[in-house]
Amino acid sequence: MIKAEATCSNCAFKNQVCKLLNNEEFSQLNESTRTMTFEKGEIIISQGSEISSLLYISSGLVKLEHTPVNKEVHIPAIIKAPALVSGSFQFSSPVNLYSIISIEETSACLIDIDVVRDRMKQNSLFSVQIFEMLSSFYQRVLDKQLALACKRVPGRIAAVLLMFREKFYNSDDFIFPLTRREISHLTSCSEENVIRTLSSFELDGIISLSGKSVRIIDPEKLKRIYEIG
Repeated sequence: MIKAEATCSNCAFKNQVCKLLNNEEFSQLNESTRTMTFEKGEIIISQGSEISSLLYISSGLVKLEHTPVNKEVHIPAIIKAPALVSGSFQFSSPVNLYSIISIEETSACLIDIDVVRDRMKQNSLFSVQIFEMLSSFYQRVLDKQLALACKRVPGRIAAVLLMFREKFYNSDDFIFPLTRREISHLTSCSEENVIRTLSSFELDGIISLSGKSVRIIDPEKLKRIYEIG
């Protein structure tokens, strides 16, 4: 984790939200914000810790990770910047319900939650914009859950590959940032099934794998597998 210089000129949070604040309000928010750069695998927010910040990611990818007591890890979603992210689905929750972990180098601002709440009480337009941005984040989490709902293993793995191709990298060739185990946590299936399905896709000429490098050879066939489920 590296403390970084703020790069606010092209920041969507500043352009969409902070323009609704007067100079004094913006100064208070700015002074309560820490700008950090996180390496791949670093925990940005820990499950069970007290909620002290809203997280605005300006670049990079993060995963949400939830670990029930004595149960398997679950990844509810992968979130791409830019996004305003919370460690809970309840704005009033006192603790973070899941961890937020970078899966590639990620730049983020941690904004003091008490200052945000105070500004929201005083500025209704600011409050509406914060809730709209958080609603967009919640919608991304829900979209992932719906994409995998009622799908068999091939459909789930196809959904993940298409998600990275179309929503995250916009390319048929990319470096997959997740391990096979993390894919199993994301898709709620066993690591063995993940490995078997990826190998099957490769044998069928749908994808090509080389270490963490992925090439989508036949995206239309991959889409059909997802649609069939």
